Amino acid sequence: MNIFVRSVDDAGNLGEMKQLTYETERSVGGYLWADNERLLFVKDSGGDENYQLYGVCVDGSDERAYTNFPGVRTSIIDELEDIRDEVIIGLNQRNPEVFDPYRLNLATGELTLLAENPGNYMGWTTDHEGKLRMATAVVDGVNTQLLYRDHEEEEFRPILTTNFKEEVSLCLFTPDNRHVWAISNLHRDKAALVLIDPRTGEELEVLYENARYDVTTLSYSRKRKNCSVPSVRDIVSPFAITLTKKQHKNASAYKLISLNNVWELWVVTSLNAKSCFMLAEIALEVLTISTISTQTL
Repeated sequence: MNIFVRSVDDAGNLGEMKQLTYETERSVGGYLWADNERLLFVKDSGGDENYQLYGVCVDGSDERAYTNFPGVRTSIIDELEDIRDEVIIGLNQRNPEVFDPYRLNLATGELTLLAENPGNYMGWTTDHEGKLRMATAVVDGVNTQLLYRDHEEEEFRPILTTNFKEEVSLCLFTPDNRHVWAISNLHRDKAALVLIDPRTGEELEVLYENARYDVTTLSYSRKRKNCSVPSVRDIVSPFAITLTKKQHKNASAYKLISLNNVWELWVVTSLNAKSCFMLAEIALEVLTISTISTQTL
């Protein structure tokens, strides 16, 4: 697999396709947009699964190897969509068994170590300024611990520990970086969206819950600076609009591929009854959707 790009105008019309990578031995392992001009992608060497991070401009120029370290694997922790020329990555350079978080400057290639993983840290959360301020760890083999720090010069400190029957999953900081949105089933039967004080781990408010279903995902609009939780009925709403807008009367299934930051441009695949059985004729559509029914918080 290689990476190709196509331009999209305001009317949703696609431009000519351009190939950016030319791998022949192994497929590109994954990719993402760094900004409007550059893509990042990972690939390994000969199947060793030590994925290294590369970047290339949308016109195919300025390909760079950012983490070309033998025997070291790279993971993407946070693409930092609001911070230009920076991403946070994980590297097992210090210890092959542990991934430490680094800030990577895409313009200069400079790497800055943000914390040393003691070995049990499994996840990281940044605020809207791109600062790494929370971590999730496994303790005692089966329990999960949330840790917090006010700024990157501090050590992480534990604020909440849950057992294997409980779950508090960090989603993201609120726009003012004071509190955290999380999905929690603590003291309730169904997981709900809650507001947490990251300094203490205290649940401050229940923002959304459903008596019949768990809340599992959260969408955040950087333009509106709010989050939305689709209900069970609303989950099919974008695809119902797609069906009406493009008049794919024979389409039997739709799948959301991607959407832009302002929730107006959606990329979906539509499959008709024949393609569901023959695994063929998958049509890629780029759609502009102005109204989607969700509960906004």
